[in-house]
Amino acid sequence: EVVIQTVVSLLLLGSAAYATALAGRFQFDDFYLIVNNPEMSGVSAAWHSLPISLRPLTKLTLALNVSWHGLRPVGFHLVNIGLHLCSGVILFRIAGTIHGWKSSDVSPAWLATAIFLLHPAQTDAVTYISGRSTTLMTTCLLLAHWLALGARPEARHALAWRCASLVAFLAAVLSKETALVYPLLYLIWLIVLEDRPWPRALAGSAPYAALSVVVFVGLLVHPRYHTLIVDAASRLPWKDAVLSHAGAVVALLGVLIGPWRVNIDHALPTAHSLDDVWPQLWGLLAAILFVAWSARRSRVVLGGALWGFAALLPTQSVRVREDLIADRMLYLP
Repeated sequence: EVVIQTVVSLLLLGSAAYATALAGRFQFDDFYLIVNNPEMSGVSAAWHSLPISLRPLTKLTLALNVSWHGLRPVGFHLVNIGLHLCSGVILFRIAGTIHGWKSSDVSPAWLATAIFLLHPAQTDAVTYISGRSTTLMTTCLLLAHWLALGARPEARHALAWRCASLVAFLAAVLSKETALVYPLLYLIWLIVLEDRPWPRALAGSAPYAALSVVVFVGLLVHPRYHTLIVDAASRLPWKDAVLSHAGAVVALLGVLIGPWRVNIDHALPTAHSLDDVWPQLWGLLAAILFVAWSARRSRVVLGGALWGFAALLPTQSVRVREDLIADRMLYLP
């Protein structure tokens, strides 16, 4: 009963925070992705274009929106908010499994979930209709993780839990390709938060790693993804890319710590020399040292920090975007 009341309180908080989003309109990428896209004319058109689509599951949900209520934005916003609330509920259940938190002690899990639901940096992913890929991917990924935690060798129906987790993980990848980082996130969870030996942790994450490899090879041969990957990898020289990503990570940490910095378009400039990012590099070093100091007191802090930095890898590593940062990059981390 206490858990139900806690979940209801979180749902009410999240709903109240995003109620005004229902009045939002189409913005920016919404027009070419949804409004003026002939592939969104109906479910049939979307279905037939899925083999050549980017993020096919996200595209299919958007097409379902169009078939249900046309191009009225309120329906798209309802789904986005619903996905955000679902992620919050799953996150609450996951947080309650962390070792060191008593099952009756709901306040840490409640606080963690409330931060996820209410932090202003989440606004971009939730209220921007084209942010659907991020919210849908995160919901599926958190579901995959929760199912993975239930797939203990000693648990009943462990194989069924594992298979369901892999299906949810595949759904996350089909929603947004950045979900391919999950095997690393799961490995961090097993080693840091569950204190498993490396061999057992690697064995536990192996099915997800194998599926990631298969999907990644598929993306490489997919004509549209192949073009995007080649373009992103060659947009900047490797030195400029490394320096720019270092500055981007610090800028995102700035949004996380200082929520008043949220912005629909940060327009972060690329870096071409150390002189362009010296302050950011010092800030990144300070963040790493703070995590190292805090980790001596709590494995939860270490696990959370490693999870957050690892979840940034798909957008802040070798792949260079035209816009180096967007607030929605913080949604999963």
